[in-house]
Amino acid sequence: MSNQQQPAPAFVLVSNPTVQWPVTVQVPTNGGTFAPHRFTGTFRVMAESDYLALFPQRSEADAAKREFADVLAENAEALPRVLVGWDVKGPDGAPVGIEHLAAALRGEHGAFLGAGIRRAVTEIRFGLPAQPPATLGNSPTAPDIGSGAQQDDPAPTSSPTI
Repeated sequence: MSNQQQPAPAFVLVSNPTVQWPVTVQVPTNGGTFAPHRFTGTFRVMAESDYLALFPQRSEADAAKREFADVLAENAEALPRVLVGWDVKGPDGAPVGIEHLAAALRGEHGAFLGAGIRRAVTEIRFGLPAQPPATLGNSPTAPDIGSGAQQDDPAPTSSPTI
């Protein structure tokens, strides 16, 4: 048995590429904590100009003036153009079609669902590896630079419904 690594596959330019990517949604739970819930999404990989058109950059002053409802509405408009498939299930265990994404982003799960999807888009867009979920809050944990240590994720206590 050889310990030699296989050579990397050839780079191939593909039209309209997509990628399967993990999404972690930090769902608020009793006691002031968050539980990570995961799904796999199918994301369009886009040119930077397309990302900028969907997610325009704003000055800090402009961003501070925006209402949170406007951010959620922007997510409901933009994210379905990037996330084109998912393996999310409803409360009965049946698959929820991706056509329900915009409504879910406008609903009671919108804030934390949008945050998880935007985090995944950022990872894909900037070539970052998928981050393990934070144990508290809704931000990814900072990598321990240079240690190579993996962090364990707590098991979710229950599944949110969409």
